Amino acid sequence: MTYLAISIAVGALGVVAAILMLITVVGVCRFRKGYRRFFDRFRTLHVVPAIREVARIYLVLLNRFLGPDVGFRYEGGLTKTKIVGWYLEHLLLLYWIGGTILVLSFRPADPMSQTSSSLSQAAAFTILLLVNVVSDAVSLLWTKRCIGLLVSPVKDLRLPRALWILAQDILVAVGLMFAVQFVSNGLYAIQIGHSELFFDYMLNPYTALKPYAPVDPRFSYIRFPGQLIITCTTYVPSLLFYFLCLLILALSPFARLAFWMLYIFRLDRGTTGCTQLGFIGSIIAVLSFGAGCFVAMLGGLSFIANK
Repeated sequence: MTYLAISIAVGALGVVAAILMLITVVGVCRFRKGYRRFFDRFRTLHVVPAIREVARIYLVLLNRFLGPDVGFRYEGGLTKTKIVGWYLEHLLLLYWIGGTILVLSFRPADPMSQTSSSLSQAAAFTILLLVNVVSDAVSLLWTKRCIGLLVSPVKDLRLPRALWILAQDILVAVGLMFAVQFVSNGLYAIQIGHSELFFDYMLNPYTALKPYAPVDPRFSYIRFPGQLIITCTTYVPSLLFYFLCLLILALSPFARLAFWMLYIFRLDRGTTGCTQLGFIGSIIAVLSFGAGCFVAMLGGLSFIANK
């Protein structure tokens, strides 16, 4: 069993390493010298400059989604607040698709009342969708403000100030989550046909943990707190920043490996760029390594499952 556990662990680490290596190879071939300059500089930075460097990248991504002139006003950045933008349409589309899948595939595990109305359920679904769009929009705009303050050159950024800015981002996400959760709790009563208990369900914290189950009875054993999952999307803009920080830290050692691999193949003539042949060769090598690790992990898991 010890060898099996080691095989599974090594295989899993190999799969993760292959994914990170794929991202790195694509980054090297897509951004060329800029990719190498970034990681060479990133290794020499201390904590606060590294946070600012990642925040600069995340701000670019937020501007592409929200728009460079959309967001809350902040010192050293936007001079006026602008809330409306095309991103609202994108959020509405994402929620409409996700909500439709949720409604068609899952339902509350609590028994439905015989007096439940499909029109009331549709209205509750629409209200919940709109409330989530508004809360996530505010969360996105506030996150952009906080990230902008990290990048802003107006004030000297020290670690206490950086931590306070990041804490503000999380606190607003928590407040939005609680506000949406109250609405979602009340709408849950309408979904199961007990609209007269709207305020009872709204003020009951255990409503957030009400289980949802698949519509298909063959998978009825699958349960998850659907109410809580719906409202926790307010954390996504904040958590993506921390995910980006961890991703860059994880990619840092793979950057040198990618440069070395491309140099060994001598397909990029010793530079940080790469030819199409070099890109394809590197991708095939990494995929082969990842496939081998995945087979080793899957073989170990299959042996344990069948034992």
